[in-house]
Amino acid sequence: MKLHAIRKRRGATVAKRGSDAYDMYRLLALHDIDGSIARALVRAPAELGEWGAHQIEELFVSDVDRTVLWIRNALAAGTVSVVADDLSAIGKSFIDRAREG
Repeated sequence: MKLHAIRKRRGATVAKRGSDAYDMYRLLALHDIDGSIARALVRAPAELGEWGAHQIEELFVSDVDRTVLWIRNALAAGTVSVVADDLSAIGKSFIDRAREG
């Protein structure tokens, strides 16, 4: 749902993209250590797994600098220290696990 929300934000809620991205980062960093979320997503119906992996790859690897900027702009100064390398590492790990199946 967070991946979908990031893409659909418009108008007054566009600034929430950063907090959505941060929530997604925290979810993966804290709860996908063993790859269980990635593996479960791959088994999801209607090509949801491939869509999710593509979104993670785009947000956390390909366009990581933009995503970090969104996060920094959305959250209060001093509350988050996420850098591009953090997002990329989580994104790459997730993608690798998702594609392994």
